[in-house]
Amino acid sequence: MSAYKIWILILCSVIFIGGCRSEEILLESGEAPVEAAEGEESEITEETSEDLIYVYVCGRVKAPGVYAVRSGDRWVHALELAGGPLPEADLSGVNLASVLADGDKVYIPAEGETGAAYDGETGDSRVDINRASKDQLMTLPGIGEAKAEAIIAYRRDEGLFTAPEELMKVPGIKAGVYDQMKDSIRID
Repeated sequence: MSAYKIWILILCSVIFIGGCRSEEILLESGEAPVEAAEGEESEITEETSEDLIYVYVCGRVKAPGVYAVRSGDRWVHALELAGGPLPEADLSGVNLASVLADGDKVYIPAEGETGAAYDGETGDSRVDINRASKDQLMTLPGIGEAKAEAIIAYRRDEGLFTAPEELMKVPGIKAGVYDQMKDSIRID
């Protein structure tokens, strides 16, 4: 065998072994090669900073602060990032299944907090009907325990209110009851 043929054989071996080795490294890293269907181009997407939103988690949590979460994450994810609730936290009026939006304030109240204490930062004493606990809702005119529980059940099942008037969709809350409390409520 000539020296020229030996060099070609060595070169082909190196190329073949090198190609196999790069696939081994790819598989060891846990990534599988992506193959496109016939006639399709493969597209690899990565999470970018555009996919992240920022929320402020505060109140009765272990590590209050601003956290980056993925768009579409829920309150429960933000609460986990903040280390979870403190023992005195009242989660009964917090809809942990609510979808987060950029700039949201995730406030976890303490047991027995009233409407004014619920949002002490702004000084707004109106009750946020999307975040208030049962006790906070019961501070509203015309709202007793049963109606407060109905409001919480509605939030859990239907999602957050987008307008205060939507309270009249809650069983037991008619226009008269709504008129009594409309100046005492807000939506954040």
